Amino acid sequence: MAGETEVMYCTEIFQKETQANAPARQVEVEDWAFYAALEYGQYNNSALRRMQQQGRQPMSFNLIMKNIDTEAGMLLQQPYEFHYEADFGQRDKDAYLVNELRLRDKDLGKWARHKQMFVVAGLVNTGVMEMFIDYSQDEMGAPSFRYRIPTDYTFDSNWRGDDINSNKQIFEYQYMDPEEIKRTYGQTAEKMSEIDAAITIWKA
Repeated sequence: MAGETEVMYCTEIFQKETQANAPARQVEVEDWAFYAALEYGQYNNSALRRMQQQGRQPMSFNLIMKNIDTEAGMLLQQPYEFHYEADFGQRDKDAYLVNELRLRDKDLGKWARHKQMFVVAGLVNTGVMEMFIDYSQDEMGAPSFRYRIPTDYTFDSNWRGDDINSNKQIFEYQYMDPEEIKRTYGQTAEKMSEIDAAITIWKA
């Protein structure tokens, strides 16, 4: 029963945060559409309707992509790197160890490419970088970084400042096919027949 209460509480918080973040998420989508000239993203809805009423074909141009990519390139040419420092009251040697491991293994995780996407995203709207343990090159695992799609995350709507630890909660969206859901949650899922039916439809 305690587990059900916890799930209900988390679901309620997730729904509230999703709703609170909806306007910012919409702006994010619009900014990327404008940057990449996707689906006439350089026009607002009223302008599109007016053009359609007049029988005019909307045209898209990469108005800002070149400027943003150029600015990102200039930033990437600067000799700066991420540097981690210990929080107040924490051991300095832990931050030192993370910096040393990151510098040693950063090239294994295609750091340059992920850093480029992160900088471009920050210029368009928001850049999100995730630190994780990468086992692709080393069976012992190595600290690495990867760019993440900003709309895959919902941050605390009350978050202020630049300290990620100020978030009381961060929700990550995971897209799983029915078989992944069964492997992950099958042992505790109450509606196994529905999951099995979804797998059958998915494979059809």
